[in-house]
Amino acid sequence: MLPAGRLRGKREALHQYSRNDDSGTKPSEDTMTRSILWQSLLILGAFVAVSTLTMIWGPLAAQKTLFFRPLAASDLASVSYFWDVRHYADLVIDPRCWAFYPAWPTLIRVLFAPQSPVDAAIAMVRVSQGLFVLGLPLLLWAFRRVIKDSRLAFLAVMLFTVGPVGVFRVIGYTEALFAIEAAILILLMQSWQSRARGWWWLPGIAVTCFLLSLTRPMLVQLTAAVVWTLLVLVVIRLRSGQTQTLRAAVQLEGRAFVLAAVMVVAAALGYAAYGAFCYAETGDFLRPFSAQSAWGKKLEFNLINLIVQNASHKDFLGLYFPLILSAIALKMVFDVQTLDPQRRRLGMLPLKFSLPLAILPVVWLAAHLIWFAVQLSVPRLQSPVQPERATTRVWAGSFVFWFALFMALSHSVLLLLVADDLQSLARFVFGQPFFFLALGVLAAELKPKSIWPSFLFLQGVSLVLIVENWLNFARNAWIG
Repeated sequence: MLPAGRLRGKREALHQYSRNDDSGTKPSEDTMTRSILWQSLLILGAFVAVSTLTMIWGPLAAQKTLFFRPLAASDLASVSYFWDVRHYADLVIDPRCWAFYPAWPTLIRVLFAPQSPVDAAIAMVRVSQGLFVLGLPLLLWAFRRVIKDSRLAFLAVMLFTVGPVGVFRVIGYTEALFAIEAAILILLMQSWQSRARGWWWLPGIAVTCFLLSLTRPMLVQLTAAVVWTLLVLVVIRLRSGQTQTLRAAVQLEGRAFVLAAVMVVAAALGYAAYGAFCYAETGDFLRPFSAQSAWGKKLEFNLINLIVQNASHKDFLGLYFPLILSAIALKMVFDVQTLDPQRRRLGMLPLKFSLPLAILPVVWLAAHLIWFAVQLSVPRLQSPVQPERATTRVWAGSFVFWFALFMALSHSVLLLLVADDLQSLARFVFGQPFFFLALGVLAAELKPKSIWPSFLFLQGVSLVLIVENWLNFARNAWIG
């Protein structure tokens, strides 16, 4: 057992997130608001600049997002002109149970009451663009609350926006609405976790999870993320020396279990509402899942997807980035296995090298195999065990961090289990803010001088990918 003083120190550091919402001196509300607005304008300006320059090369993308000429019914009838938007537009006019979820078409129907799929498609594109702009300050606020660093929050939201699938948030898809709902969920979860005063956090979380579950299929992913989060938090309690029994560890994480139960039940009720509609219309409560199976989704583990890139590179990154980020986080937290200073342990590559290498997952894996081999063969590279480090990382006890990380991971794992290829995985992982929130938290481990090069490298790759997506959109090619 650790000395009482050291144990108290570990407990204080481990659950700093449960007491404080921000580290250091809190800026005034006016200063923070101005900073968020300026950062929002910078991100918006960067997105508009990249999009405009790309549209010069592919002018059809400008027509499809700005409608310089009226949208024709023949355009919408084309499978590749708007891809999924045409299906959502049909659901606005004719609500029915299918693979697509009802929140987005219902919102358009209530706000605009369009009379034709063409009118619905135009409304969806314009509303998504408005939500995109409104969502930027909300995302920055949510990221700041969790990451506790305004620079890193800015960089993370920039990566999310001017990134591989930022296009989807302005072309009429559900991503813009989902990003706002996710930002609200993050803010509410962080408030509950930090024990902020107010009774409305849990009801607000419940309503948000209910709406998220009606916006996109996420019940399975959310449930998996919540279960993995609780498992990690309980194991951290056990390994930190705070308790030696599973029951006591669960009791110490009581608030996390309450939060988890509310989220899962609310998301289940969200799907149940849609499932009831499906049952009344088709006699099949699980009709959305049946529709997905018609697209080749079925329970099967395709090991080949781990090693053969049978989709675009950004989809391949959508598989490996959450896996790599989860490995880094778990290694950081559970780095110390024993208090024995003679125990050999293997360290991962420093984050400033590991993050850029993750752009090429196979290279990342090969580099770590070589790094581990070097550590095993050269004794002087073995750093001494530091018992305090594994449990004094301030994010180690954060439900919000682990949930965000595992939400990204659950999409990768699920698609690996049910699809014969990785098509659209980048959209599921990088089209949601959770992955980038977790990335921002882990990036705080870097020294300040190491933050910018790593993020600038990732941003450069993201620029290439978003330009590729805009050009594909302009050519009526598949975008994800």
